[in-house]
Amino acid sequence: MQLDLDLKEAKAAETAERVQKAALVKEAKAFQPTWEQVWTTGYTKPTGTVQKGIFQMKLSEPDKKRLLAVKEAVHSGEIDSGVQDLKKFNKSHALRLYKQLMEQRKDSIIAEMIANIPENYHSVQTEEMLDWMLELLAKTDINALDTETTGLHYEKDKVVGMSITVPNADQHFYIPFLHENGNVGKQLDKQFVMQRLQQELGNRKDLTTVMFNAKFDLHQLIKDGLSFKGTVYDALVGMKLLNENEPSYQLKKLANKWGKYFGYTEDSMTFEELFSKDPKDFYVHADYRLCYYYACKDTHLTWLLWNFIAEQLEKHEGLKRSFYELEVPITRISFVMEQNGMPMDLEYAAEYACELKSEIEELNSKILDFFGELNWDSPKQVKEKLYGELKLKSWDGKESTDKTAMKALSNELPELKWVLERKQKVKLLSSFIDPIPQLVWTDGRVHGEFNQDGTKTGRFASRNPNLQNIPYAARPMFAAPKGKLIVSADFSQIEPRVLAHMSADPDLQRPYLTGGDLYVDAAVKVYGKRYNMQREQFLEADDETWRQRGLPKHPRKMFKQGLLATMYETSAFGLSTMLDISKEDGQQFIDDFHSNFPAAYQYAKDSLAFVDKHGYCTTMFGRKRRFPNHKSIAQQVKYERGWSPLRSEYNSVHRQVVNARTQGTAAEIMKVAMIRMDRLMQYLGAEWKLIATVHDELLLEVPESITVEQFRQIEEAMVGAVKLDIPLKTDIAVMKRWSEDVPLEEYLQKGLACFDDAGWKVA
Repeated sequence: MQLDLDLKEAKAAETAERVQKAALVKEAKAFQPTWEQVWTTGYTKPTGTVQKGIFQMKLSEPDKKRLLAVKEAVHSGEIDSGVQDLKKFNKSHALRLYKQLMEQRKDSIIAEMIANIPENYHSVQTEEMLDWMLELLAKTDINALDTETTGLHYEKDKVVGMSITVPNADQHFYIPFLHENGNVGKQLDKQFVMQRLQQELGNRKDLTTVMFNAKFDLHQLIKDGLSFKGTVYDALVGMKLLNENEPSYQLKKLANKWGKYFGYTEDSMTFEELFSKDPKDFYVHADYRLCYYYACKDTHLTWLLWNFIAEQLEKHEGLKRSFYELEVPITRISFVMEQNGMPMDLEYAAEYACELKSEIEELNSKILDFFGELNWDSPKQVKEKLYGELKLKSWDGKESTDKTAMKALSNELPELKWVLERKQKVKLLSSFIDPIPQLVWTDGRVHGEFNQDGTKTGRFASRNPNLQNIPYAARPMFAAPKGKLIVSADFSQIEPRVLAHMSADPDLQRPYLTGGDLYVDAAVKVYGKRYNMQREQFLEADDETWRQRGLPKHPRKMFKQGLLATMYETSAFGLSTMLDISKEDGQQFIDDFHSNFPAAYQYAKDSLAFVDKHGYCTTMFGRKRRFPNHKSIAQQVKYERGWSPLRSEYNSVHRQVVNARTQGTAAEIMKVAMIRMDRLMQYLGAEWKLIATVHDELLLEVPESITVEQFRQIEEAMVGAVKLDIPLKTDIAVMKRWSEDVPLEEYLQKGLACFDDAGWKVA
């Protein structure tokens, strides 16, 4: 009886709870915040959730302006709120409405711009106006410059006009050349103007020119005969040095964000907002008055932003030195490398593409015969085939179908190696062998782009193509022209050497000072006594002793892979995945390293403590890597125990700190070496070219007549870049085709006999 009563009461309570929840849901649906609550005060939902008002949120200054414009426009009825339910009116929706509002206002905004073109904005369409501009340029030691073009391709597109700002006169000029706008009027001859500019601007060594994304303008102008003997400052590079965490590096967006600090309070519209993505809407379809206003404003803003950047650099000695001593010359060198380009063997590329297609077809046939019809890009189909039909044993218990799983399963079913091989060849063909030849210019070379600040640590990156990503099988497409060689100068273990220097750990430094092997010496120090192994047993030539002693992996290989990862604060799990060992062995590796290299461990701890206190770290040269909000997070996690989102974010920063200092310093050393190498190339003559940088390696194109002394000069340009507590080392290799290289010593013995007639290395 009592049990029945208890059940009835429980059921009644459950029903009451459901009714209450339903009522709450109904109330929440019916609830509507007021317009002021949405924007200003925020509100509490019937469920108890607190919703901040839009203006209570953290907003950038440009976003505040935009959101206020939306609020007023909706309130006045200029645009509709776009929602029936005000609970759905949020910051993201409001910013989308701003785009709609600007499009709606576009015609009136443009009309206002044209009606209020500043008196110091000029369209240069007569020789008299050109003479006046050049007179003003003659009286200044700095100017700002920008180009307007038919597109973004370095070789194919053309300059349709260019703008110049003369700061000391506060005058801003736009010179149209190839405009087709209905009201453009007369235009000066481009060749005539470029010749005048080369004489009055390009040839002046005492004149500094400020640009934004300078390499693009340099590439476009050199085709028309304008080059610069003076210094070029790239405001974009300066901005990246000041803040590597900017969400956007578009000139207009930077001006909108930082303009309040240099007296600029307008909300500039970007090129796409004013015209479109199609350049023709600028130089063909738009009102020409808007064109010259926009172009003059570009260099005006470039100048104002540069002034702001220069002021900030003066406040930070390390950043100032980094910009003027490293980044400025590197901007020019990057441009030169891009102009030089990498020579390509198109005939070999075509032959190799055909060969790969044939091999892929053969593999397709073998795979089809063995496995039957199957979409290998469908994880579901592959899983059913391998684990269902073929009853293969899952290596990880998850029945995975990724590359790692397939590789493990191929030990049980060797035919899966055909699938892996096919996938590799398809990627090689589709990502490299087919597309890269399409990038070749009419001179038979690939002129890729080199980004001197391609990572937040200041390390180089490249694109079109990404040379760092090209597999070795594709590299031989790049081949030296007749009578030339490709020389590689590659820093040996640059990051471990930098780490040894910056940490001042005597045990990390000793191998470099005594001619030892860092990875062998580290393995001996950590494992020698424990496993009763002599030094020679740690060499990779001995692949037996470590197995007999019960080590999880060859110890030298472990230290080669794990040393930097450990210093870069990787987790035991991360290390176990990298080294293919257990998580416990990964933690033991970390603990052993810390106890055996105490100075390096202390350096890491000191670096992390500095970031916790200051929110940034620095390289040896003074470049900063900033971690926004980390100081605040570090204070909060002091009192936390266990995992939390904040703890995860905190640990993520810690894993970057030593890497940022070490890799950032290595990147700076490489930039110093590039500057030295560029000087050497100029000294040796026009046939000597710096053609690429890939990680810690420079690629040079040199005459076959290169001498032993010139090889030594190349080596000295690298190893003499900086003086550390330990010596730098550079490996020099010679090749006819990229990656078909022979060590310098071998080349000095055999000469060109190292290669066959097609440039392949002779075994």
